Amino acid sequence: MPFAKVFIEQFTYWAISINIIYHFGLAMMEGQGVEGGIERVKTKIIPTMKANYMLWPAVQIINFKLVPLPHQLNFVLLVSIGWAVYLSMLSSKKPAETETAEKPAIEG
Repeated sequence: MPFAKVFIEQFTYWAISINIIYHFGLAMMEGQGVEGGIERVKTKIIPTMKANYMLWPAVQIINFKLVPLPHQLNFVLLVSIGWAVYLSMLSSKKPAETETAEKPAIEG
């Protein structure tokens, strides 16, 4: 059952919608307007979703399988603090920095 819960949460509505709302809303609060919000979503959503799918499915599987029911909310809220820090760091980067951050450095 935990896998069904994780799938529903991550791939149906929550992950993509909340991350779009976050980036769009942040741009609006920064005074960038609707166009700025759309542009921010276009530049930030792919790196955000990559990180989201690397973190949250594993967190939720651990949560649903190992964490006792009375503590599941606290566990997710604790991880959410780190997620909020990541989103803040991602949002503070300029688009060129975001693209560089998601590409591995090639030396040679």
